[in-house]
Amino acid sequence: MSKCVWIGIGVEIKKGTNLYKECLEINGFFSREHGSKIIFSDNEVPHLNIYDLSVPEENISSISQALRSIVDNQGKFTVKINSIGHFPFGLFFLEVENNNILKDLHTQIVGAINPLRGDCIDPDYSQPHRKYTTQQKESLNQYGNPHVLELFKPHITLGHIKDNVDLNVIEKKLESIRMINEFDIDNITLVAENVSGQNKTLARFDFKN
Repeated sequence: MSKCVWIGIGVEIKKGTNLYKECLEINGFFSREHGSKIIFSDNEVPHLNIYDLSVPEENISSISQALRSIVDNQGKFTVKINSIGHFPFGLFFLEVENNNILKDLHTQIVGAINPLRGDCIDPDYSQPHRKYTTQQKESLNQYGNPHVLELFKPHITLGHIKDNVDLNVIEKKLESIRMINEFDIDNITLVAENVSGQNKTLARFDFKN
């Protein structure tokens, strides 16, 4: 039986950019003030998630080749950052505009990678505490992820608060210091979870200028 491995396909925020520095600053606030377990490092960098799922380990090479083919036909483009948002369980993020180019890129990636998923379903998405709509359940069964295609809501995760605090107050505080309103989509990065539970970058493909 195939070994299922979690992979993440996303846009890495480049080190040294203003957006990278801003994400680090906000992430540091969550870590210092609220004990966030999401801490950016060389193994956990700020990124825009495009598609994550579990796949048979032997298919990773084919997945990498499929991503390269998509990137070879894609030029870099710019998306807007709309606002800071949060989920009720305390995860904060930058909401990214889902413009037509990003939608098309996401659709291409899902279409190319999903046939290589086999029967894998990531255990984290199957946790009993997760509550899904009927549409999200169908997406999970069909694509290995409950948030794809018309359910895709692009965002950049910033941190997680478990404290019993007013999340709306935190959101307003962060919104007042946020400066960056757009960034370039110029790469696709493929990462996988290793045996110690850390993310390892397997490949990075830069778009044409």
